[in-house]
Amino acid sequence: MDGRKASGILAALWLVAACSAPIEEETVRGGRAAVTQRPFDKNTLLDDKSMRDADAMSVADVQKFLDKTPWGTKSALASYEEDGKSAAQLMHDAATKHGINPLEMLVRVQMEQGLVSKTSAPATTISLAFGCGCPHSPVCSDAYRGFANQAECAAGTLRRSMDRAITSQGTVSGWKRSSSKESQDGISITPTNAVTAALYTYTPWVGEAGGGRQGVGGVSLHHQVWGRFAEAASYGAWATQSNEPEAEEPGGATDPPAGDPPAGEPPTSEGEGESEPPPGSGDPTPPSGGADAGPPRDDPSGSDAPPSDGSNDDAILGEGSMPPSSNAPPPKPKGKTPTRPEDLPQASEEELAAKKKTAEGCAMSGGSSHAGLSNALLVASAIAMAASRARRRRD
Repeated sequence: MDGRKASGILAALWLVAACSAPIEEETVRGGRAAVTQRPFDKNTLLDDKSMRDADAMSVADVQKFLDKTPWGTKSALASYEEDGKSAAQLMHDAATKHGINPLEMLVRVQMEQGLVSKTSAPATTISLAFGCGCPHSPVCSDAYRGFANQAECAAGTLRRSMDRAITSQGTVSGWKRSSSKESQDGISITPTNAVTAALYTYTPWVGEAGGGRQGVGGVSLHHQVWGRFAEAASYGAWATQSNEPEAEEPGGATDPPAGDPPAGEPPTSEGEGESEPPPGSGDPTPPSGGADAGPPRDDPSGSDAPPSDGSNDDAILGEGSMPPSSNAPPPKPKGKTPTRPEDLPQASEEELAAKKKTAEGCAMSGGSSHAGLSNALLVASAIAMAASRARRRRD
């Protein structure tokens, strides 16, 4: 091998090394693409902090969601009004009154009657929007019919159930944090927090998507709808099934509460001190009939609204709702930012031809070429040394 051939090989190797240097992959991050929905966990359906985030959405946010749903359509509730108030206003009012995330109202109204996805609905369906108190409860009456009354009933019973879930008695149907209980579809559940116990009180079924009864939505439907709606509403801080339990009271989340809150102090949930105290917080005994103890509010005789003292919660929640699995959320839209290298699209020949070149004629990339150059230098040096030895032997 003469010197000119060796020089040619060396130059070619330099060119190959410069053009074939490894490209450092960049992780796709940012925005909603970074929010990943965790798998369904029957014992931890949601975190308490998210459910209590009453400021998560404004009335305008709720209305915007109804005007353009995740299905890309306008909800039947978008133009609905009752006593001069929009459905968005009524849901927001009930949620903020009871310290519940307004997103939950959207999730619940979809689970029960599919009223977010439906573009039209009869008045009779809207009057039972949340399936709360009617039509199967023994207390079903005009006090529970109508969208405003339904929203008040849903938000109120959920909040009172969360407050009671961390006491020794638990909710009206016996669900409580860190205590095992069987769902209506025969699955053993140990709620790790207050909201999980409260959601099972409202819907005591795991449901089809979670391995429970076929055809029943259950709490696994809640998990699906919440995750999809939270993403669509850009509620990026939400956290379903946190891998790490939130800060707990002494004893931790896995240990049943040693007792009820001390007299004069409101019950608290994992690391949270903002819970509204139920009446007689030092006396955990529910009112007569086993009803939940809710925040004290006036309930004038003859009122056409649900009693807000929780006196009917036992009758309302005793059987629990059984929403159909068909009220599921839409599939995730296509065109999302890819999060894995194999999901990245292949560049076309036109795109490759148009890619900017360096002075050496190689396509530019964001990766480092140091490793490629070092390897090429070693190979080129070895070839040059071999050529030199070959020349010496011929001489």
